[in-house]
Amino acid sequence: MTLPEDLDQLQKLAETSAEAQFILAWFYLPKDTREKMELIDERYAKYEVAAFLGLSVDQEVVDIPFEHNETDAKQAFVWLKKAAESGFEVAYYPFAQLCFDESNFSQGFHYAVKSKESNFAEGFCLLGRIYEMGSGAKQDHKLAYEYYKTAYSKGYKKSHAPYLRSIFINGFENDISWYTKKLEEIRANSQQLLTELDNYGEKYLDLLHNSRSDIDFVEDEEYKKNRVYENVQLNINWLIDTLDNVSQSSMYAKNKVIAAERELEETIAMFAHKFRSPLDAIIYNTSHEQQPKLYIQAAQTMRGLLDIFSIISTDADSLQEKLTQDNQGNGNLMNVLAKTLDMILLHLLSVSASEKIQQHYLRYAKAHKLCPTDVSDKQWNEDYFELEQQLQVEWERSFAQLLNESPTLQQRLDWLALRFFKLEVQGFASSTIQFREYGITESFLTILLNEILVNAFKYYSSVSQQPVYLSWSELEGYQVLSCRNPSISNERSKLKGSGKGHTFLSALARKTGSQFTKPKAKDDFVLEFGIATQLLSNSQGNKQ
Repeated sequence: MTLPEDLDQLQKLAETSAEAQFILAWFYLPKDTREKMELIDERYAKYEVAAFLGLSVDQEVVDIPFEHNETDAKQAFVWLKKAAESGFEVAYYPFAQLCFDESNFSQGFHYAVKSKESNFAEGFCLLGRIYEMGSGAKQDHKLAYEYYKTAYSKGYKKSHAPYLRSIFINGFENDISWYTKKLEEIRANSQQLLTELDNYGEKYLDLLHNSRSDIDFVEDEEYKKNRVYENVQLNINWLIDTLDNVSQSSMYAKNKVIAAERELEETIAMFAHKFRSPLDAIIYNTSHEQQPKLYIQAAQTMRGLLDIFSIISTDADSLQEKLTQDNQGNGNLMNVLAKTLDMILLHLLSVSASEKIQQHYLRYAKAHKLCPTDVSDKQWNEDYFELEQQLQVEWERSFAQLLNESPTLQQRLDWLALRFFKLEVQGFASSTIQFREYGITESFLTILLNEILVNAFKYYSSVSQQPVYLSWSELEGYQVLSCRNPSISNERSKLKGSGKGHTFLSALARKTGSQFTKPKAKDDFVLEFGIATQLLSNSQGNKQ
């Protein structure tokens, strides 16, 4: 039997078969809703592979199409309700989750309990959320903790972050040293997925260079690549969300975490934010341009960041030694700057980051007479949302098109000057520092440049359009990265991030024997980070 042609026959089966009712619900349920449930119990497995193998329902074989246009959330709810009421245990959690999403907490709680009683990890996690929030049952943090812990022990990723949160906020466990090992497991898994994505990018480059036209091969590789990409996105987002929760929750930790551990948590959480830029590049590339080189670059950048994350979280003392050893290769400052700019802009130009650069959209609109010159920030927010959205789409597409042309750094800077500000780069081209491309040194420099330049974009403000100066120089045994950014107090007072960037840079400086003093907030804002020249041992300073 093939859906939807034989939908009527399946509906007839559903009159007496709870499983048929569930299959109908699964057919109608929107794909994104199904994916958000993150089902892992093996009892769901056969419904996930039904598109390929078919299902046997009362001796009838049912094939569920992998892609179709018949999704209907209301129908899905109706049939899940029927299946759950018929006692079909696989339907308990999905129906409970839909009830919870619709604020039908009483019914959601009832079927979450049934799912838990049927030993589904998904049900345990949902019950944890219900008791944590007090929605559908009386708030009970201890019970929430127990249910999250059980779901976590069953390998349910969705429970990881709230489980850690319940530990830190309520202090239910004295020994939390195990979590760094768990994060290392996540990092290792992410590395493997990124390697696979990298390999598929290489295959696509090979296809382009050799003008191959094997359609079946291309479609097969496209499917594999997209599946790997989905896993990369899920795994990295999970890593980011988990580290965010660790960072935020540790602030309320009732003195259970000593100062050194707290610093480690904040440092790791900041690394998680650095994953956002290359991840946004992968997301944009997957849904728009499909540039193989960008896949490879983003994957390798993330791999390098994960390497440093591993060192910081498990063996911070070895970071200086590894930096010193990485002194040969094709990597150089100009290329790192170009690649970092690419990742930063693909992140900041995304819809999710538009508020961070809102002042640039407003200034551009005024300069190009797209709105009155006296429009205030408040008016822009209230009355010009559609114009900002239009500019965001145009800039994102324009920059992606530029990248497709393999631009020089100067072409990137020219594009930047037309929309944001003029970026004056000094001393980068004359530096003799060498290192392995995407190695430990490049990753370290990428982190520094990312933190410094993202803040320049977020807090830049200059009526006379003064340039931002980014320089590299040698001074008294240090390689000094400096950024001079025009700003005003009104722009700096806006909350556009965690506010922990300078704390993060201070921690990196301590771990590497570098120099960093938290700069004073003023209109001519200057930030300097000095790396001991001995760590970049192949450097003889700048060419004279």
